[in-house]
Amino acid sequence: MRRGGISLLILLLAACGGSETAPPCGDACTADARIDGPPEPDAGLDMVQPDLSPPKLQNGEACQAAGQCKSGHCVDDVCCDGACGGTCEACNLTGSEGTCTPIPPDAGPRMECAGDPTCGNGVCDGSGACSYPNAGQTCGSICISDNLVVSTCDDKYKCVAQAPKSCSPYACNVAAGACLTDCLEHGHCNPASACDRTEAHLTGMGTCVDPAQAVKVAAGQEIATVVASTTKPVVLVPAGFYIQPLVVNKTVKIIGLGLPSNPSKIDPAGDGPVIFIKDGVSLTLQGLTLQGATDPYGSGIRCFGFATPAALTVVESVITGHTGYGIEATYCDVTLRRNVIQGNQAGGAKLSDGTFVVVNNVIVNNGSLSSSSVGGLLLSPSTATSQFHNNTIAYNVASSTKAAGIICSGGETFINSIVYGNLGSGQHSGCTFTYSDVEGGAAGTGNIDINPSFTATHVPQASACFDSGTATTSITAIDITGGPRLKGSAVDMGAYEVQ
Repeated sequence: MRRGGISLLILLLAACGGSETAPPCGDACTADARIDGPPEPDAGLDMVQPDLSPPKLQNGEACQAAGQCKSGHCVDDVCCDGACGGTCEACNLTGSEGTCTPIPPDAGPRMECAGDPTCGNGVCDGSGACSYPNAGQTCGSICISDNLVVSTCDDKYKCVAQAPKSCSPYACNVAAGACLTDCLEHGHCNPASACDRTEAHLTGMGTCVDPAQAVKVAAGQEIATVVASTTKPVVLVPAGFYIQPLVVNKTVKIIGLGLPSNPSKIDPAGDGPVIFIKDGVSLTLQGLTLQGATDPYGSGIRCFGFATPAALTVVESVITGHTGYGIEATYCDVTLRRNVIQGNQAGGAKLSDGTFVVVNNVIVNNGSLSSSSVGGLLLSPSTATSQFHNNTIAYNVASSTKAAGIICSGGETFINSIVYGNLGSGQHSGCTFTYSDVEGGAAGTGNIDINPSFTATHVPQASACFDSGTATTSITAIDITGGPRLKGSAVDMGAYEVQ
C-alpha cells in the first residue's frame, strides 16, 4: 500500500470515532465521510526507488557483454560502433578502439583466413579481405612407386596434390618424400638405371645412369653379344655367370649389378684375355668380377693402343685367377680405384707408356716365384701426372731377381700406402715413398716400417698405420669400401680407413 493511502485510512478511522480495530461506522458516518474514488496520493509522503544500474559504456571502453555498451555491441572485448562481423575487421586496433576497422596486413596470420593445417593461415589485406602471400609453397609430398607426388598450397591455402613427377633416373626416397639426387648403390636409382660410381672418389656419391642411354643384358644373353650390338653407351649386367670373353672396339661403360655374394662374373675359363681393348677405345668397368683366363696371354684385361692411345677405367671390381697379368696395358691410360687385384700368376698389373691413376686398391697374392718378373705392380708411365695413393700391396711374389711389390721405372712416388710381406729380391725397386709403411724401411717423409698385422681381407690392425698418412682428402673422399677416407686427425695408410 502506498504511504498516501495509509494516511487516508487513519483519517477515516478517526472520523468514525474508533481506531484500526474499532467496529465499522454506523449511521454516524455521513456520506461526506465516504470515499467514492481512489484517494489522491499524498505527495508529501510518496517516495520513488532510485535506479542503481551502472551507466552504459562508451565505444572503445573494455567490455564483456553487449548489454554493457551504449551501442549494444561488444566486439573484440571493447564496445564497438557496430557488429563488426565482416572478414578481417576488428574493433580494438590501436588508435581506432571502438570503431570497426579493416585489419592491416602487418597484423600477421588470422584465424578468419585459416587454411589447411599444413598451409597455415593467411593474412588480412587491409581492405577487409584475406590475402595468401605464400600460395604455391609445398605442403606435403609422398612417393608412389618411383614417382613423387608433391602437394602445394593453393590461393586459399588448401593443400592440393599436384600431378605425379617421375624421379627417374633416381629412386623416390619414401622416408623423406623426395627424389634422390645421388646414389651410393643401385637401389637408389630407377630399376631401369644403375649407380655410376666412376667419379665417386670426388664426393663419395655416384650418379644414376639415364635409362635412355643404357641397355640391360637379358636373361640368357652374353655380355659380349650385347656390347657388340648396342649403340647405347652403357651396358648393365645383372648378377650371374657369363662365359664369353669380350673384344671391345667401341667406347662403352659396363656396370655390374651384382653383389659381392652374388657378383656379375665373367669367367671364360679359356685362352686369351677376358677383355681385350682395341686402339682408340675408352672402356669403363664397374662392379664386375673377371677371372679364369688360362693361357700365357690370359690376362684379365689387355689394353693395347699402339696406333691410337686407348683408355681403361676400372672401379670397385675384382680381377683374380688369371695365368697372365690381372691387367696389362701399353699406350693405354689406366685408372684403377677401389679394386681387389689378387691371385694372378704373371703379376698384378703391368702398366707402361700411359698416364696412370692407382688409388685405394688392394693388390695381393699375385706372381710366381718361378717365372714372374712382376709381383704386384710394374710401372712405366709416360707422364709425371700419374698418381699412386692409399694402396695396399702385400704378399706378392716374383723371381729372386725381381722386386716383388712394386717396380718403378722413373721414381714414381707412392703416398699413404702399405708395401709389406712381398717375396722376391725386395719390396720395391726404383720407387719413392712418403707417409707409407714399407717393409725394410724407405727414405722419405713420414715413412714407417711396422708389421701392419693384416686381417684375412688385408685390413691393417697395427695402430701405427692409423692417422699416419697425410692430413688431406684432396686425393679421394672415400676408401676402398666407399666409407669416408678421413675419420681421424689424418688419413690412414693403405686402402682401408680404419679409424
